[in-house]
Amino acid sequence: MKLRRGDFLPDLTLPSIGDRAAVALRPTLGRTTVLFVPDLEGCPPCQRYLDELVALAEEFAVWEARLLVAVRPPLAYRLPHFAIPVQDADERFAGAHLPAVLVADRYGQLWDAVSAGASHRFPPSRDLAEWVKYLATLCPE
Repeated sequence: MKLRRGDFLPDLTLPSIGDRAAVALRPTLGRTTVLFVPDLEGCPPCQRYLDELVALAEEFAVWEARLLVAVRPPLAYRLPHFAIPVQDADERFAGAHLPAVLVADRYGQLWDAVSAGASHRFPPSRDLAEWVKYLATLCPE
C-alpha cells in the first residue's frame, strides 16, 4: 500500500502492541496523525529518527497530534509512553517503501508522505513539528 500526499489514511483498525486498545487510523478523532514506519528490524538510523520525534513529544501534545509507529512484534525499537505502537503484522505499510513517515490532518488526509528509502533520508523532524502546528491551526470547515 503506497500512500501519497492527498490520499486518505485507510479506514482500518490496527492492533496495538502491549496492553493498549486497538488504534483506528481513520477516523482520527479530530487529531493530526504522524505515522512513522521504520525498518521492520531495528536499525540505528530509524531509532535516531524516532528519538528525534520523541524529543518533540510536548510540542505534539500541545497541537493534539498522535504519534503512531507501525511495526510488527517483537518490538525492535525503544518507544516512549506517548508513542502508540501498532502492529503491522500484515505489512500494510511495509515492503519496498520502508522506511517512511506520513502526516495526516484531523480528517485523515495526507499532507506529507515521505519514503526515506534505503538511504534513510527522512525529512527534518522540525518540519514534521511545523506540519503538526499548521494542521492544528487550520479552520475546521
